[in-house]
Amino acid sequence: MKNIINRVLSSEESFNILLIGPSASSKTQFLMEIMKAYKDVEYFDGTNTTSRILDILEEKRPKIILLDEAEKNSRPFQNQLLNFLESGRVMAFWEN
Repeated sequence: MKNIINRVLSSEESFNILLIGPSASSKTQFLMEIMKAYKDVEYFDGTNTTSRILDILEEKRPKIILLDEAEKNSRPFQNQLLNFLESGRVMAFWEN
């Protein structure tokens, strides 16, 4: 799995990755390691407001977006995020 994700994150193409697993299965730790290994990364967790996330994505246009606990976000935000993804960004996130 690590090899596949490294290939995706190193690619010039746009990909979306969804990591699903039970609590305490090291998903957050995995994302923290991605943050250390790659540049142009933005990390958001369940404490960020959706308007703040969208503002940062619009201003910085990061290549890699990491969303922790994405399932906590509202449906309208998820639709806005989908529009952002369709513009050609890379995103890694998961649901518990």
